[in-house]
Amino acid sequence: MCSYVADKRLTKHRGSDKDRIRKTMVDLMKACLDPMLQLPQFYAMDIARLPPVGVEHLDIGCLLQEIASLRQEVRLIAELRAELDSVKLYLQSVTHSRLTNVRTESDRTHVLSCSNGLNAQNPVECVLPMKDDLIFPSLVVNNDPGSTKQNPDVSVSDASGVVTYASHATSLKKGGMKEPQKRRPQPVVGMSRINKCVKSVQTKRTVDVFVSRLHPDTTAAELKECVDCMKDDLSVTGVTCNSLRSKYADLYASFHVAISVDVSMFANAIEKFMCADAWPNGVLVRRYFKPKDGGRPAE
Repeated sequence: MCSYVADKRLTKHRGSDKDRIRKTMVDLMKACLDPMLQLPQFYAMDIARLPPVGVEHLDIGCLLQEIASLRQEVRLIAELRAELDSVKLYLQSVTHSRLTNVRTESDRTHVLSCSNGLNAQNPVECVLPMKDDLIFPSLVVNNDPGSTKQNPDVSVSDASGVVTYASHATSLKKGGMKEPQKRRPQPVVGMSRINKCVKSVQTKRTVDVFVSRLHPDTTAAELKECVDCMKDDLSVTGVTCNSLRSKYADLYASFHVAISVDVSMFANAIEKFMCADAWPNGVLVRRYFKPKDGGRPAE
């Protein structure tokens, strides 16, 4: 199979013949089901000699690829739905605030018209309570002496028909208005080159990198020299290379490389040492995270 597929290499398993045959067959099945692997295609010269094709002869690799693309589209639809919900909430809040302003102006105009002309047959009471320079109009219409109707567009009033500040605030909270949260001031880092009265402590951070698929004879000094060639103008205070126990020590070597840099250059250091163009061809590099249980990390 390796002669037909250049990007796939089968692992030589060890153990009894039964175990080696079973593991090899599992590797072959995985390779055939891999949708990203380009397998050779064979054609029949005489179609009449081919047996009939049924459901069991479908290309499972194409189906898996279609399912993966469908999952990606579903995730995009979910993100669009969340964005639409946020836009709807924003439009509702803007519309509610505009309607509140329009109602306030219309109630003021109606109260002024009521105060200019009162009808003895249908008396109208116009009340304008004020609290902290905020006007909450309340219009109570008495069609007959025994009934009292309240404007449904205003907040709930008390027994005297006057809208209180507390009831109006409660209605605003029920309508979706939220109190503004106080933001804590963010700390700043000094950048002055002139003021040198005091001196700051130098803060360092370590960029931990896992390097594997190296030649088994690779030493820590050679790997350290490789890191020194990659850093260019980046200020590096120290490089430590620790050899790790590989699963197949006779095939490849693995190292944990700890690179100490200034805290201000930490982001630039990660970008530089995690760049594929900087490392030699075929070397596997990823971030190194120390295991919490004290064991060795998975390779």
